[in-house]
Amino acid sequence: MASRGTNNFKIDNYLKDNVFLDQSSSSLENDTFSKKYVLSLLASCDEFKNKFLNYLNISQTLKLIDSNYQYDLYSFTDQTKKYFLKVATYTDDNPLKNEYDKLIEIHGKISVIAPYPVLYKKLDDSNKTCILILSAENSFSFTDFCDTDFYHNIKTIANTFSILHEKTEKSVSQEKTKLLEKATNICDFENNLSFEDYDFLTVKKFYNDLMSFTQTLKSDLETGLNSLNENKVCICHCDMSRSRILYRNQFVKFINFQDSLYLDLYFDVALFILNIGLYDTDVADTFLEQYHTSHSSIDVDLSTFKTKVNNYCLVLYKFILLKNISLHIYEYIVFANTRPSKYIRFDKVYESIRCLVSNDYPDLLTTCDDLFICHT
Repeated sequence: MASRGTNNFKIDNYLKDNVFLDQSSSSLENDTFSKKYVLSLLASCDEFKNKFLNYLNISQTLKLIDSNYQYDLYSFTDQTKKYFLKVATYTDDNPLKNEYDKLIEIHGKISVIAPYPVLYKKLDDSNKTCILILSAENSFSFTDFCDTDFYHNIKTIANTFSILHEKTEKSVSQEKTKLLEKATNICDFENNLSFEDYDFLTVKKFYNDLMSFTQTLKSDLETGLNSLNENKVCICHCDMSRSRILYRNQFVKFINFQDSLYLDLYFDVALFILNIGLYDTDVADTFLEQYHTSHSSIDVDLSTFKTKVNNYCLVLYKFILLKNISLHIYEYIVFANTRPSKYIRFDKVYESIRCLVSNDYPDLLTTCDDLFICHT
């Protein structure tokens, strides 16, 4: 395996010597809302009962698909149609309400690039639970595609991404401060974890070094964000990944808009490149060239456009690094080693931005390598 703290760091070298198997989704249910509880929530919601008529079919088909720090994701079938159900405990900054509102706006402009938001409801139960129901897309995500097929479709993805931004452009206040708030909130382990899990985290040998590093990253991110100017504010997804890009019949759709914000399009283009793991690659050049061609209101030439995107990447990679450090820790503390594919995704993103970490924080490179490749 490549030595840590050097430029030879490669996730593929690690994967060659290891075999990873995720446990079935049913193993997650100890850490999620129970199926019985979810069904009771749905049965108590009048709006749900008015829209969905076959409760027996729903109860028989309700299935947990995934769980993360924001929500639990289920699927169910009603009248032969499949739906996705997100269940979460709501706060003042409610990601499910944000996703519902943004999808309603997107469907008012162009309906073919995102799921339809069927129902959002904040339930009046003791757990302060909210639900979001979305149309299920009969498509494949690009997680199921090899790199070659993904790269082959990068121009189609760029075209659709530019449509999202161009069609939702509007004169509203940008939400740049919310991006910093998201970085701060996701690193708030004390409030986001149970008492037992937080105590378990604090005794880990990596904890103090990483907490000091995250504070530095947040401070540097805030300084960098203040240097970025906004011009064309639109709906920005802000958390794109291959699993959130669906493909069917040569068309693509984007899903999971819970972290979307009103920002300048350059934010989302840079975050796309960083999240997908395309930074400083020929594929990124192809994506940027097609996006620039497709977006009719970009008022700079291609060279200037690429330079500006890179300037945003040099700031926003700190946000991506903060998020991936935090998600890695949550996965480790809550799910241990039951979902190794999650670690691989975090590691792949880290590998793509590691050159930037090395340039700005060379003394902390080994600390990051130890977390992402050794999972210590």
